[in-house]
Amino acid sequence: MIVNKDVGITSLSRDQIVKIYNGEYTNWKQLQGPDLPIQLFGRPSDSGTQTAFTRFVLQGSPKAPQEIPSSTQLVINQVGTTQGAIGYADLGSANQASDTIIAINIDGIAPTPGLVVNNQYPFWSIERMYTRRDTSDPLVSAFIAYVSEHIQTNATFIKLSAIQPSVLAKHA
Repeated sequence: MIVNKDVGITSLSRDQIVKIYNGEYTNWKQLQGPDLPIQLFGRPSDSGTQTAFTRFVLQGSPKAPQEIPSSTQLVINQVGTTQGAIGYADLGSANQASDTIIAINIDGIAPTPGLVVNNQYPFWSIERMYTRRDTSDPLVSAFIAYVSEHIQTNATFIKLSAIQPSVLAKHA
């Protein structure tokens, strides 16, 4: 979860986030923030990030109308340049934009890899890669090997093997 730096809020409860995204809260002053209208940003319905947000944060609650940028970077740019904005993006990208946005805690839990691994921070998802079933093609095998070795772009990437099976079962 991210907010425009002008909002100044660093933590929200899951209930507050649900009420923001279902339209019950419309101004940050309702949450002891500044007198700014809340501007919602989300992701398209076919986005894995949006699916994880709806399932694990909103827990299926209906959503108010929101602006729907088509990529993570557009969400970050829009939230960073729109007073009163809130949205969601991956932590690595959010950390790179910390001059304009704040990555917020949910229920007092910080968005850190260690807290994700323990399933304490509720908003995370598994990135998947799909390929052809036939991996006998050397080019396909080389691509899979390359992605497996080089996808770790920053300290927020967590290998699936680092997450306990019981945590994965609760979150899959």
